[in-house]
Amino acid sequence: MNKMLPALIAIFLLVLCSYSGAITTTTDPLDIVATTRPLGMGNAFIAAADDANSIFLNPAGLSYAHNWGLTSGTTSMISDVTYTSLGVYWSTGREGYGLGLVGANTWKNIVLTYIDPVTGHIVAGGSAGVGYSNYVLLLSYGVELGKYFNSPLLDRTSFGVSFKSFFQQLSATDETFSANGIDLDIGLIYKANSWLKFGIYGQNILPSNLRWNTGIEEEIPANYKSGLSMKLMGEDAIYGSSQDLYFNLDAENSFIKDRPTIFHTGLEWWPLDYLAIRLGVDQEMLINSNGTYDIESNFTSGLGIWSGDFGLDYTYHQYGPLSDNLTHYFSISYGFPRAKESPETKVEKSIIHEVECLVINTPVDKSAIYEGSVIISGEITSDKVSQVDINGDRIEVPKGNRAIYSKIDVPAVGKFTVIINCLDDNMKPLKEYKIRLFRMPSFSDVPENFWARDKISLMASLKIFGGYSDDTFKPNKTITRAELSGLLAKASGILSPEAIDNPASPVNRAEGVVMISRFAKLKEPDVILEGPFPDLPGRHWAAKTITAAKADGLLNYLSGKQFEPKRSMTRAEAAEIISRTELIKEKESELYDWEAGFE
Repeated sequence: MNKMLPALIAIFLLVLCSYSGAITTTTDPLDIVATTRPLGMGNAFIAAADDANSIFLNPAGLSYAHNWGLTSGTTSMISDVTYTSLGVYWSTGREGYGLGLVGANTWKNIVLTYIDPVTGHIVAGGSAGVGYSNYVLLLSYGVELGKYFNSPLLDRTSFGVSFKSFFQQLSATDETFSANGIDLDIGLIYKANSWLKFGIYGQNILPSNLRWNTGIEEEIPANYKSGLSMKLMGEDAIYGSSQDLYFNLDAENSFIKDRPTIFHTGLEWWPLDYLAIRLGVDQEMLINSNGTYDIESNFTSGLGIWSGDFGLDYTYHQYGPLSDNLTHYFSISYGFPRAKESPETKVEKSIIHEVECLVINTPVDKSAIYEGSVIISGEITSDKVSQVDINGDRIEVPKGNRAIYSKIDVPAVGKFTVIINCLDDNMKPLKEYKIRLFRMPSFSDVPENFWARDKISLMASLKIFGGYSDDTFKPNKTITRAELSGLLAKASGILSPEAIDNPASPVNRAEGVVMISRFAKLKEPDVILEGPFPDLPGRHWAAKTITAAKADGLLNYLSGKQFEPKRSMTRAEAAEIISRTELIKEKESELYDWEAGFE
């Protein structure tokens, strides 16, 4: 009986509320305790994530980490449950990888008793140990989306994902019960400007369950958070100061009926380069016996002391009004938070960054390219350069050969930035260079030397003129009245009746130029003394309109040539002429705005 009682207790704990195959709810260790630095700020970290703690609270923050780092922490809650955490990350530039482990352990000796059948008294029959452990392993990845996509919005957005593996174990003497499960966390961080970031985070978003070796399943509940982080004081902050001050606010909701939203808020103040002071309020959801919810607000505070890249963090966290519920957290970390630069880094930036170290041969900044890749070539001009980082890919620079050569992919049509960093022997940045490019659409039957290639690509970039499914443009194909009307409607943004119901007959040059001139709203001369072209007399029905088109530069491609008014207009000619109208020139100017959409 003494041997079986702990096992019976363990089984009871497992099957409680699980009769007839019902699925109970398990606990993610990250719901109970996170790591020391975030807890000091009231566990408000969704948008502030920028170091190893991002592994546990928003993997998108790994894209802001630098080089490599780690953190490890421990605490004991109510003197019974021991929590430990360990996180390691490494960054390759604009993206980072992380590995984390969080666990909770407890062990209790249970006194076994039974009722003496003779006396009827309760008699102690010895003791037995019952232990419980709950672990989650995280494999995380975070990336700045601008590394792979060209968009003003995505250039400022980071994405992160964590694959999670759960393991729980319940032990009672020689009886052991274990469970396993997997799930997924995802997060986004949007950097609105130098002092404001927004973040969202989905925790355990898969419809996953924890399965015990007894066949019982427990649901892994989902949780969702959103937050903001504001740099109130410091460099590039709302208020300029030699001290940094951050304010963070998170909102959390599981979208369970009648369950309210809870908030986490905190401050992080750096009065000195090596000292951080943290304050926060960490709200917690309490479930009453009648199934209603209460919100408990717990005060938090903490300190961070850093020497170089090594740091010691401490956090005090209140859990309810009882003194037994006061918990102290400690962690040791490596890898200075990117949010606060070390004094050495500031000196390096102010001095070393003035040194020119690279001459770029190709490509030229603010230029258009037509292929899916580009060759980066140049000459290193400083002996301090040991490596060159090109969009996250690092190239060794041998001492004897100072030339660099790299081929990088340009993933999509549109704006694309090549960022080149020169690094010294300690992987510290010497100087950053940016090459802004625009990848133009290209077609297999429009060669590099084709007379209208640039204008065809421009019209395709503006999504006014498109190609065919076989990657061709068919530049010499005759354009029809219906097709030309549709192009002009696209260009103006107004679908005209002519574009809706139009004959599919070919358009000759005279007809085509007249249609485009009317679209461009060109003013015809009242009188013309001679025809605009040698083969187009002044008495021709379209002479005045063609004269206006020639004067406005629409027909520059025919300079010194005959007009041939009855000759069919080709797709290439239509692209050339429409591209020279004022409306398209305005769109072209917006397209090539080199200051918009580039970091």
